[in-house]
Amino acid sequence: MSSTHKTINNLFNQLFPILRSITGAGYIKSLNILSKYIKFKKLRYPSGKKVFDWTVPKEWVIKDAYVKVDGKKIINFKKNNLHIVNYSAPVNKTMSLKELNRHLYSLKKRPNIIPYVTSYYKKNFGFCVEHQKRKKLKDKNYQVVIDSKFINGNVVNGISEIKGKTKKTILISSYLCHPSMANNELSGPLTMVGLYDKIKKWKNRQFNYLFLINPETIGSVCFLSNHKEFLKKNLDSGLVLTCLGGPQKKLSYKKSRIGTSSLDKIFTNLSSDGRVLLREFDPTCGSDERQYCGSELNLPVGQIVRTLY
Repeated sequence: MSSTHKTINNLFNQLFPILRSITGAGYIKSLNILSKYIKFKKLRYPSGKKVFDWTVPKEWVIKDAYVKVDGKKIINFKKNNLHIVNYSAPVNKTMSLKELNRHLYSLKKRPNIIPYVTSYYKKNFGFCVEHQKRKKLKDKNYQVVIDSKFINGNVVNGISEIKGKTKKTILISSYLCHPSMANNELSGPLTMVGLYDKIKKWKNRQFNYLFLINPETIGSVCFLSNHKEFLKKNLDSGLVLTCLGGPQKKLSYKKSRIGTSSLDKIFTNLSSDGRVLLREFDPTCGSDERQYCGSELNLPVGQIVRTLY
């Protein structure tokens, strides 16, 4: 196993258990771990700050969360951090099964997994649970506790640059805000570590390479709010890294809205002989490429995946 592979395996083991969200201690801890391999400068955007037509949210702090019946915790956030709806508001009350069910999330078609649910911008609370476990709940009273609060804090982005011969820039972006998820979280940042290590060894770089780690959506909106003029002037093309693990063997590239950037052309050529799959731009689903390709700026940023979300 190469040193890069060992580094990435070690990073995965460190990062996977951490409870992350779009703000807070888990995100900062994860960013600090990644910063040992990529020299990130932290950019902070305080709660309440207006970024385009968005507002930076309060920071979420959670200490504990569980559902208890007959003296036993049957759903326990401390055993699996996916059990809590991310950004859940505090609660401490006894509920009937009927009331509790209004705050439970499960997947009938995937009865043995815990789904991932968020409520960043709408005050709510809830628990995520395996559907097979949910079906077995009895008509009893349940103690429901979420020890959480919201404080003034920051959305924090990490940014790092590798200089080239020209001012033309390639943006390489990924997100770091999901807890205990492998393909749809850590595959992007870990691929970024490998790319950073590879690119910094190149002796003749024509482009600047700008590496960005952020909480998905709100982080890229914040970044655009104070880098839009630089990006409009200097960005040659960009790439959002997401879902780069999983069983799929071929990479899949989603073109930018423009569809004619350097990276668009490269991946279009690669798709012509079947080496990658090609997708047209679609704003209805995806990751941060939707913000970069928004109608106001329409930047040439595509997205690369392996096993599609």
